[in-house]
Amino acid sequence: MFDEMVQRVGPRIHKHDTKIRKVLSPGLKLAITVRFPASGDKYLSLMYSFHVARNTISVIIPDVCQPIVEEYNYKDEVITCPTSPEESTPIAEVFRNRWYVTHAMEALDSRIKTILRKFKKSTYSSIFTSLSMA
Repeated sequence: MFDEMVQRVGPRIHKHDTKIRKVLSPGLKLAITVRFPASGDKYLSLMYSFHVARNTISVIIPDVCQPIVEEYNYKDEVITCPTSPEESTPIAEVFRNRWYVTHAMEALDSRIKTILRKFKKSTYSSIFTSLSMA
């Protein structure tokens, strides 16, 4: 799944080396961006995990989110977040039957609310929600 994302989004986020510095690979940029909403880590934690400066991470995440949305949103491949219990019940049933986890939807819903609370003022909150559902 990750390799497919790198193949599809990589050309949009790839930059060229300069004489001053080498660029980060598209795979690393995508890994940082996907891990940020999935784990709820702060930039400082991601900095130590990926050995990338915190200020660089703060630039990478918004720059990579837009190409992800453009690549997957226009092709109707983004899973939308259920807004009512009636919409989430069939999804929970499929998940429970497949993975034998009974309260996964409640945990996921709680996680999305936490992420949205963190980024309430951010224009990228809808992007983070769609990423955490992936």
